[in-house]
Amino acid sequence: MIKIDGVSKSYGKLKVLNDITLTVNNGSIYGLIGYNGAGKTTLLNIVSGLFKPDKGTVSIELNRKMHKPFDDPCVKRALYYVTDDLYYFPNTNLVGMRDFYCGMYPNWSDTSFKKLVDLFGIDPNKRISDFSKGMKRQSAIILAMSARPEYLLLDESFDGLDPNIRTIVGGLLTEYIAETEGSVIAASHNLFELESICDSLGMINGTNLLHTGDIEDIKATAKKYRVAVNSPLDTDTVESLNLKFFKNEGNIYTFQSSEPEDKIKSAFLKDRELLLFESFGMTLNEIFIYETEGKGNEIEGIFAE
Repeated sequence: MIKIDGVSKSYGKLKVLNDITLTVNNGSIYGLIGYNGAGKTTLLNIVSGLFKPDKGTVSIELNRKMHKPFDDPCVKRALYYVTDDLYYFPNTNLVGMRDFYCGMYPNWSDTSFKKLVDLFGIDPNKRISDFSKGMKRQSAIILAMSARPEYLLLDESFDGLDPNIRTIVGGLLTEYIAETEGSVIAASHNLFELESICDSLGMINGTNLLHTGDIEDIKATAKKYRVAVNSPLDTDTVESLNLKFFKNEGNIYTFQSSEPEDKIKSAFLKDRELLLFESFGMTLNEIFIYETEGKGNEIEGIFAE
């Protein structure tokens, strides 16, 4: 189990994380979604013990005891972090990296290493510096899973992989959890890559954690609406409901909201006749766009003279 409680982090005057609290249970794949620069990498650096939070704590369970990851060698041996910016020793190959990591991780498996090398079809004796971006990423996955850590952190680890390899990696993560009962945090700016493999999810938007929990529970928190009434809404009603992407044509209103449906209906019924009330579920991608204020949606007229 990983417990993150009230974690905040700043670089000088730039606040990157603000009061982040979440839990990653044993035997689960937790997806961390956020646009580039939202703080995902910083949070993973803190969980791995590379960075120390300004406020709050991170605790990682080992042998039924909670450990702080910063400068704790027990955590280092139980956790493997695949960073977005991959690093390999100069002029080395996978065999050389295997020789390095097998001495660090007590659960290292040469059997898994050989099977993964065969699965990805990579020459373990070829210099990694000569590999393509995708092959370097595959090599990182091979080393990480061969180490068989209790905790695996992945930062944009699907980046640079073709669709077939992405499917294989997703299947490997699911199998890894089933066989080792480990825990995974997979961070990405691409929600489609995470939704199919994760059982729980957290959304980061500009230092804050917007949602965290079971994927189906998150999807149930926001809906799209189309409502028609016989008289216009007043400004106070609109503001009280925290409506997103609010549009109206005459007395027909379309919007998104995470407020309870009964509250929305009651507000529209106040001193009005309700002519139409429709609600629709949202995909995780729609929820993320809605929560991040729909950045990129207002593009009309950019190229008009």
